[in-house]
Amino acid sequence: MIRNRLLILAIGSNFHSWNNVRHAKRLIQQSFPSLVVYSATILTEPIGIGGKNFRNCLATMTTDLSLEEVIQRIKRIEAECGNTAEKRTRNIIEMDIDILLHAGQRHHQADWQRPYIRQLMRELLPEDLITE
Repeated sequence: MIRNRLLILAIGSNFHSWNNVRHAKRLIQQSFPSLVVYSATILTEPIGIGGKNFRNCLATMTTDLSLEEVIQRIKRIEAECGNTAEKRTRNIIEMDIDILLHAGQRHHQADWQRPYIRQLMRELLPEDLITE
């Protein structure tokens, strides 16, 4: 069992983004029992798709949940915020939550190099954790 390992989530929405990000934060707090710390929320241009700008933030917390359990919880949160595959085909992303770090393993490696992710990470983590 993983004990109290750092979990970093990237949260983004380009549709009703203010409400969806607020709603996702409430659901994250309910779904993960540890203290959740959020970065600032910023607007960014879409990467790789058309559509509206995204509202993005990061969430950090500790967890003893497995990667599979975390994935199940974030998929449930995305769905509760209105995210569907059909909407995604129309570049409507009501909620997208990506796992950036779980139990020492980096995920979505390309995201770590994005300037807005690096900017938001600096608010939450020591520089050596961001660059290593």
